[in-house]
Amino acid sequence: MTGVRYNPEKRRLEQYFEKMGFYLLVDDPQHEVHLMAYGIYTCQAECARTGVNDSAIVSWNKGVEVLNPLSLERMGGYSVFGNPLTNPYMAPDGNLEQVLEKVVVYVPADNPTTLRLRSLAAPLNLMYSDPGPQRFSLKDGMVFYSENGDLGYHIPIVFDQFIATHGGIEISGKPLTDPFPVTVNGGTIARQCFENYCLEYYPNAEPGHQLMLASLGPEFLTAQHHENQEVFKFTRQSVHLAVSELKPQITDQEPQEIQIVLQTSKGQAPIADIDSFVLLALPDGNKISYDLPATDQNGIAQVTLPPLAHQPNGAIIPYIVCLNVPGDEQICANESFLIWNVR
Repeated sequence: MTGVRYNPEKRRLEQYFEKMGFYLLVDDPQHEVHLMAYGIYTCQAECARTGVNDSAIVSWNKGVEVLNPLSLERMGGYSVFGNPLTNPYMAPDGNLEQVLEKVVVYVPADNPTTLRLRSLAAPLNLMYSDPGPQRFSLKDGMVFYSENGDLGYHIPIVFDQFIATHGGIEISGKPLTDPFPVTVNGGTIARQCFENYCLEYYPNAEPGHQLMLASLGPEFLTAQHHENQEVFKFTRQSVHLAVSELKPQITDQEPQEIQIVLQTSKGQAPIADIDSFVLLALPDGNKISYDLPATDQNGIAQVTLPPLAHQPNGAIIPYIVCLNVPGDEQICANESFLIWNVR
């Protein structure tokens, strides 16, 4: 029913099938696979949840589709590279790409079983300096990376150890500069950028939290959005609007949740910050409209509808969702759900 998804709320990888749901917790060093509590989900309030592990509870509308999670896990996983900020989408070079908090990953079209990090040096205009002569050695806490004969870059040992245990220079890319000081929240930290990510060292942080990757994912999204926002036009051909309801059937005493996913037709890139509304047609001919919040960074928005009290048993409720965007044509998608009052 779904691809492999990352659920940041429960910090797990999950995949849904018609009869079973599977998950594994990303912080579990054993990576044991567990079953979700489909039975509890099915009987809901009629069944006691006593003794059920909260990690097993179903959360259909949570999570982001992910690329090759096992390949990413071998490099360090989501605890190192951050949560996904987008669903996978087709990049301009034809490779399937996804933005995480700290890095941008992609699957090469010629090798779909592997995962690589996208170079961020050019898209983010990261600081660059020419390689220089060696001035420090291991006794100074530095490793020298030779780039051009006797010229190269100094890498702090703590950075070099991180790189070595997370895929090596092939994953980080070559250094762009020597380490340099940066002021963050009134304190000074050390930063060094490589082609594919930047490392930061916080000397006053607690042990285990001193070294981390810089959050370049949001900067990448901002840069990409800035490049595209002036040329993109909303048409029925340029965007794909998918609508769905949480439950295909409800009673007239239950709320219903409507969700939309908005993407570009070419490349399936998520479209954020777009408002919309949903219009329901009732059996008696009346219509009810509700506003949806703006789509998030994954192109997703949802709204919870109040119960449709006193609707006849077996009534089909059609609904249509339309975008509030400029243009000469209205962009909408429609679906329906059933009112079924179980006796």
